[in-house]
Amino acid sequence: MRPTAGAIVVSDSRGGAFRGEPNKLRPAVVIHNEKLFARDYGLLCVVPITCDAQWVHPSFSVRLDPTEENGCIATAWILANAPTIIAAARCSPTASSITDEQLQLVRQRVAYLIGFPQVSPLLASFLDAGSPMDVTASRATERRMDRSIR
Repeated sequence: MRPTAGAIVVSDSRGGAFRGEPNKLRPAVVIHNEKLFARDYGLLCVVPITCDAQWVHPSFSVRLDPTEENGCIATAWILANAPTIIAAARCSPTASSITDEQLQLVRQRVAYLIGFPQVSPLLASFLDAGSPMDVTASRATERRMDRSIR
């Protein structure tokens, strides 16, 4: 089963990391909007979780205190300043997840990080339509979306 937004997965970056990057198994939170992609889409958008304070950026991290739902054994941080795309095959699902409120905080920080302080109502309604985005969308729809982002 494909992990949904808010799910905590174990991502495997072993064998593909560059010098200075993590080269290990590490927990991460799935943050993409599953309405945008078909269930068999092979990639996940995730942000890492860490207990290592050196990676925590105060403005772009969400504190994760241990709960039964998230499975943490110590206070950790969700690093919204480090979103990445990873093959779904390199992620193992867990029974753990973050709250909807925490997911919203992470998504807001990621949006701000990449330059979107807010999402336009037109784009939000398109994204929340409830079905995967059609890659053959009409040019008119694409132009409306482009104008709403500007």
